[in-house]
Amino acid sequence: MMTPNGPQLRRVMFASFSMLFLVSCATQGDFGRDRPSVFNDEILPSIRNFATSTGNTPVSKFALTEKEQLLRTYSRRLGRDTTSRYFIPAVAPAQTSSPHQKNKAGPGRGVEEIVVKLPEIAKRNPYALNSEIDEDVSLIRRTRDLSRLIVADDKSRLRRLAVMKNASQTDRDSVTVRARENLLEADYIRRVARLRIKRYRRAIDVLSITDPQLDLKPARASVKRLGIELDRFTRQHRFEKKSTPLVLYDTA
Repeated sequence: MMTPNGPQLRRVMFASFSMLFLVSCATQGDFGRDRPSVFNDEILPSIRNFATSTGNTPVSKFALTEKEQLLRTYSRRLGRDTTSRYFIPAVAPAQTSSPHQKNKAGPGRGVEEIVVKLPEIAKRNPYALNSEIDEDVSLIRRTRDLSRLIVADDKSRLRRLAVMKNASQTDRDSVTVRARENLLEADYIRRVARLRIKRYRRAIDVLSITDPQLDLKPARASVKRLGIELDRFTRQHRFEKKSTPLVLYDTA
């Protein structure tokens, strides 16, 4: 994991010192609880959320629903056999050549690289390779259906929040951030699936020249199905992003 650069470190330190300073100004109510105030309900939660988000930690206060937990299970399974690292590129991000690199936050801020690996047996055996691809087809299909339900839940939260009386900043942050987390999880699944398709095609090409007698038609057909399922999910996800009113959501 990349250590924070200069500007990031300064922001984290500022948020931490601000929290410590402002906490000393808080007043106590009955039983040692903070009295209701703009500071307690709005400013302090925002500082906490900012400090937490700069450390790449989820800031939503809600427990994951069963559907959200299942989405993350699909994400972990689709991300099997992958490695990820963050680094500062030696050249400008626009000059990087790796197809797995993606600029996270503009020039000088760092690049995330995800590399998909396949089990050794899948690289040698077309039946094992086809099994890997078929699992991904099923995962993407299930993710598409599940994502639709989760986005509906997020919109329901937003509607209920809009009519709540005396909603706190923590309430607003938790609803908005959870919806953003769910969309980002779906984005990760789409991104890794694209990389897996490239890796599968490469494995099929290598097998085709390693042993010309191998029957690779089933694997090629499975990769085609995976591409179709991913295209369907991508179209649905783009619509879901446009229809979800989130100021904090800013990924491609």
